[in-house]
Amino acid sequence: GTASVGLFPIAVELEEVAVAHAGGTDLRSNRVAISLSGIGSSGWHFERIIVDGLEGTLIAPERTSPPPAPPGREPTSLLLHAAAVNNVDVEIRSNQAALAVEWERLSFEELQWDGTRLNGAVHLPQADVTPLPLSDGPWSGAWEATASFEGLSAALQTADSLQQFTLQTASNWGALSVDWQTDGKQQTVAFEALPQVHAWPVRSDHWLRQWSQIATDSVIFGQFTWHTESGGTGLLSHLDVEVPLAYRSSNWNIGPIDLSRSQMEALSRLAGFPLPTYFNAHSTWQIQGEHDGRATTARLTPKAASDQRIELTWDSRGERDEVSVALLGFALNARSQDLGQGDWELIGHGHATASGWEGRMTASHPAGDGINTGWNA
Repeated sequence: GTASVGLFPIAVELEEVAVAHAGGTDLRSNRVAISLSGIGSSGWHFERIIVDGLEGTLIAPERTSPPPAPPGREPTSLLLHAAAVNNVDVEIRSNQAALAVEWERLSFEELQWDGTRLNGAVHLPQADVTPLPLSDGPWSGAWEATASFEGLSAALQTADSLQQFTLQTASNWGALSVDWQTDGKQQTVAFEALPQVHAWPVRSDHWLRQWSQIATDSVIFGQFTWHTESGGTGLLSHLDVEVPLAYRSSNWNIGPIDLSRSQMEALSRLAGFPLPTYFNAHSTWQIQGEHDGRATTARLTPKAASDQRIELTWDSRGERDEVSVALLGFALNARSQDLGQGDWELIGHGHATASGWEGRMTASHPAGDGINTGWNA
């Protein structure tokens, strides 16, 4: 390639730049231009950096520990008024994934680094990201087509101890906005997502395609706050379903989540089986999950007072994993092969063995009928 250098102010312009690495990285750029207005004892001051026509392959390095910072050195500061990386067509590959990334223009504004904190903004008007096959087959699961981004803007601002990050983007996955703040002790994040389920670039035979039959392109809202000492709380909302969240240390709680019968019918259709008449006695049910550090419990109960309950507990606090299930207030209709409301109770317990699982199931009725049997898997 060719190079030209200017002084006062310092400027460097390179053409036909190539970067290669023994690990497989091979990048080429038509033009690199750098305008430097000053170099101080502790920092660099750039007016502009432009990279134009970047293409090739970038191989992700293996995970390594970063080298320790040299002792006794002052942190280097950096101020960059503007930068652009244009006309990019690059393949990014690692052992786990491979992507083709294309965009025409990516710009940075007022990037400032003082050695510990970063300020600045980035804008990407349009970009395409396509999953590529690996040598041993596909890796991307449901994702098979190009994800087209029509606008991405992100900004990071720091004032005293307060840091704020904002992100806005839109693609054929949908629109997303994120606002994150922290003061060092407490963090808060809020987001709004508007998925475009019908346009998702996923395989036609994947279950995510079926999601469009029950989910509309409606807003998903979330807000979470967590403190280094008191733990965190939050709320996730979608399709008139609100999900309260809370955690502290190794304990967490989800719910209660109100589900109408129509919402439960929609979920059963997604799962591929009809909703049992067991759920017809109540218009609203509640699902709740909790973890106390060792045992995880999930239960589904009517919102109104009732003897009906479905509960599952997974306990790993002992020497072996144990599981217990409870189905209360049911009856079996052998003719219609349906689970309905009744007076039967089913209680089951099991534990892990060297070869699988084993346990016992007990079904009982207030009239005195009962069934007790063992099981293994």
